[in-house]
Amino acid sequence: LKMDATSRLPLLSRERLKSDEQKHLFDKIVSSRSQLLDHSELFAPVGDAEEREEGLRGPWNAQVTSPGIGKHLEQLADSIRKCNALEKRQTEVAILVVAAHWESDYEWNAHSQFAVKAGVDHSSLERIKRLCPPSDLENILKADELAIYKLALELVQTKHVSDKTYEETKGALSGCDRKMVDLCFSISCYMAISCILNMFDVK
Repeated sequence: LKMDATSRLPLLSRERLKSDEQKHLFDKIVSSRSQLLDHSELFAPVGDAEEREEGLRGPWNAQVTSPGIGKHLEQLADSIRKCNALEKRQTEVAILVVAAHWESDYEWNAHSQFAVKAGVDHSSLERIKRLCPPSDLENILKADELAIYKLALELVQTKHVSDKTYEETKGALSGCDRKMVDLCFSISCYMAISCILNMFDVK
């Protein structure tokens, strides 16, 4: 297999998968993500046009390449979507900070759409992408979204979170420890996904 134009990794169609574990993960990803993404966002053509085989875009081709570990990352990402104590709009603000910090276009393009659908103000996107100071997003993001933005920005830029920022964010999230943990899990998961997208130069 040759390196595909969409990634440094060879793009694997289902027909080219060698193990049942790979096929099972491929099918699980398709079943889950086809509800969220357009066909062209999830699939890319493999080989010659007449072969009509398709592989997975995004981080999923890497996950299928190494399914023993990839299935656990997919399960984590699935849990972030389905079991998160945070509201969808809150989670999406955190993910956008990660995407902007890592300059991950694939992640940004997908999640900027999800964020707006979840209720994040569209006018905030340009400022978030430029990682503007939180003060620039006052009166644009909701108070809880702004607190999440501030914490996520501080964490990715400084690798730490101050006591003041932590307590302010926790207060904005109703003092809920579970929400704070789920916020951390969400940021961490999408940092891992950003690593995949950037290391393998996923288009």
